[in-house]
Amino acid sequence: MKRLHFLMLCLLLSACGQKHPRTTGPFQTTLNHSIDVTGKPDKRPTSWGLSQAVPIRLKVTAPTGCRVRILRVAGDLVAWPKAGTMTGAQYAEVGWGLNTSLNDGSKYVSYLDDPSAVAFDNSCAWVQDSLTATHGSSRISFDRDVSACGLLKDGTFISQAFVALNTSGLVIHLEPTFTITYQFEEDSR
Repeated sequence: MKRLHFLMLCLLLSACGQKHPRTTGPFQTTLNHSIDVTGKPDKRPTSWGLSQAVPIRLKVTAPTGCRVRILRVAGDLVAWPKAGTMTGAQYAEVGWGLNTSLNDGSKYVSYLDDPSAVAFDNSCAWVQDSLTATHGSSRISFDRDVSACGLLKDGTFISQAFVALNTSGLVIHLEPTFTITYQFEEDSR
């Protein structure tokens, strides 16, 4: 009976013109890197303080005839001032994102009330927190299914940590540690 259901599914998929690439995996790799960022003056009209994103490009090398799809990313981002402490009303936003190497922007989504704002189709995961005088360090955990946006055009993806709205002027230490689960898919383009 199970075989009959499988054959019926195969016939249905072929009749609908659906072709599913063969896959190998899944595989897992854990990565860690650290950066120290103060930021540069943020001159965007709706922003202030010091801001800087630091992209780290990483590459998964697929076997010939295959491409890479990241299925899941799990880990954390830790952040704290490298020297000194936040005092009074000082603060800094900290965050991390996993992006594909596709161009920034969105093919389908826009901000109707703010045409200068940008949505990102190439961002598979994004987390953020803040550092303040009473919240002097940050640990953001994440575990995301990113299979819908995780197809890598050239095997390249970007781990991007950032500091924004930094009114303290302090150097902020950022350290993302994460595990990617990925598979290789037959490239049927």
